[in-house]
Amino acid sequence: MKISIKIVVGLFLCCGLVGSLRVQSQTLPSRIIEAIDDDSVVRLENTTDIRIGTAADEGRVSPDLPMERMLLMLRSSPEQEAVLEQLLAEQQDPSSPNYHHWLTPEEFGERFGASPQELDAVVSWLTEHGFTVDSIANSRREIEFSGTASQVEAAFHTEIHWYASEGEAHIANATDISIPMALTPVVEGVVGLPDFTARSMMTRADGNHGMSPRDFATIYNVTSLWNQGFDGKGQSIAIVAQSNIKLSDVMNFRAQFGLPVNDPQIIIVPGSDPGITDDEGEADLDVEWAGAIAKSATIKLIVAKTAGLSAFYIVDNNVATIVSVSFGRCESELGSLGVQFFNIVWQQAAAQGMSVFKRLRDSGWHYPGGEEESFLDLFRNLRNTIHNNGVFWARDGSDHTVVWRGTAYDFPHGKSADFQSSQLNFALAHELIALNQSVMLADAIAVLPPMHGRI
Repeated sequence: MKISIKIVVGLFLCCGLVGSLRVQSQTLPSRIIEAIDDDSVVRLENTTDIRIGTAADEGRVSPDLPMERMLLMLRSSPEQEAVLEQLLAEQQDPSSPNYHHWLTPEEFGERFGASPQELDAVVSWLTEHGFTVDSIANSRREIEFSGTASQVEAAFHTEIHWYASEGEAHIANATDISIPMALTPVVEGVVGLPDFTARSMMTRADGNHGMSPRDFATIYNVTSLWNQGFDGKGQSIAIVAQSNIKLSDVMNFRAQFGLPVNDPQIIIVPGSDPGITDDEGEADLDVEWAGAIAKSATIKLIVAKTAGLSAFYIVDNNVATIVSVSFGRCESELGSLGVQFFNIVWQQAAAQGMSVFKRLRDSGWHYPGGEEESFLDLFRNLRNTIHNNGVFWARDGSDHTVVWRGTAYDFPHGKSADFQSSQLNFALAHELIALNQSVMLADAIAVLPPMHGRI
């Protein structure tokens, strides 16, 4: 049963909306100072998806294969980045006049996005290659465009291939893309050439026990908030989704557990309707449990073909004050461009005063290949089974004993684990200190395997 991201929802039930800071539009010089020449290009490193390395290459796609809703990422200038980082710090500083003065997406774009001249130049280049420009983000840091495989191949100097991976058919660029040198001060890269989607972090329950909203409220002391009138009224929570849902499922869930009638809003990202997919269970779970804890909040399910498009739509349209994300991929799978995409989206969210919650897998950190180090595995188990009020809650409903360095630590199911967990954490802290000392003495660098959820 998924719990981890839902714990934090109650902490934000009493958050109020604040006014946004009106920002004057800036006149910025264009960074595109040379003619755009398609014969003078620069290769963008690490712009292929790592999974094509283990997938079976099924050959080049048809030239007229539609490729829709791609995002051309635009970068802020170093000067803009410095000002943005300063603003983000000031927005969290009670002594600053910018404290909690959030920007609108349009204000964000005026201050930190591409200039109108730069946008005109990039849009003209796209249309000259036959692409349709679907929209320009309010942030001015993304341009959504569509076209065909042959247009993509010609504009970005790559090939689009079919790949067979884990029993599924995917398309992806076979080589790193290239762009005209004149565009490099402005263009970061393209998101959406590979159609690999993010993974749901949901783990199916074994059926041995279940949990109702009132169970959750008791375990995590949400009941006291409800009793004080903090039930999410006036707040909004946006759910990132890669599948639509049956509204009747949510209605039945709320009726079964005696929750007030409060249907979620379902918003389909324009041009990106996946219908109902294998990720319906994740969408159901997220909508039902966000609405179960924040009983009177407005729950908005934002449905798109990919989690990235859903998250981008939420932030660039300021859909809600709280964002719940239950999808993830390894940083190594995302690649540097994918990581940077989410970095700039969440950076914009922070400037707009949005609280974003990204969860891990239900069973904790997950390593590609499924291997886990025992040292980290102990931290993982503690983190996922000892809850806010210090109660040990085992997935299988039984007592557990952890043995570390010859010492046994008992964790009775449903009982306070504060004492034993503190002892074990103290022991593990000494292990971590010893590890750091050995690394420093050896003048070496400790490298941990990549982990899901670190976006």
